[in-house]
Amino acid sequence: MQLTEGYHCLKPMAAKLLFEQWVPHSKAIVFRFFSDLQNLPRLMPSERQTQVGHLSLIPAPSGEPAGPGSEFTVSFRPLPPLPFRAQWTARIVALGHESFFEDIQSQGPFRHWRHRHEFASETREGIDGTLVRDRIEIDLGWSVAGWIAERLLVIPELRRTFAERQNSLSRILAEIPKQA
Repeated sequence: MQLTEGYHCLKPMAAKLLFEQWVPHSKAIVFRFFSDLQNLPRLMPSERQTQVGHLSLIPAPSGEPAGPGSEFTVSFRPLPPLPFRAQWTARIVALGHESFFEDIQSQGPFRHWRHRHEFASETREGIDGTLVRDRIEIDLGWSVAGWIAERLLVIPELRRTFAERQNSLSRILAEIPKQA
């Protein structure tokens, strides 16, 4: 018996989201920016007041500072303007040199969170740049109530957050020299 999209016999499935942005910067520069976990607050909406807390970095054999097994904790305001903060701990589980890295939630608000950051060199209108692709799988849990909350609250908020993140990324990268 199928109740609605994403549910079969009351067993929830992860929602999948895809965000893409092309920036006129080399893959090396863009990857280096994203792989520095201290840059995360710069990409988040300012009203979230995102802060990086604990960092447990395991360098990758290819030289990136945060390889598989690295964990980081961030705190943020999930419902501005309310004053309370939430914490989220993620672990990097996969890394491809300057091509991708993938993190999963190890502690936080979702039953399941997987975020794959992908970077591909791409030329547009004669300008060399990078296609930044974010693939996200989420499952809030909580059965049907969680599915409804995902569709009505969480997914729209993620779309807004990534739209702001794309604006921030363009602005931040414009301040970085294009040679790498």
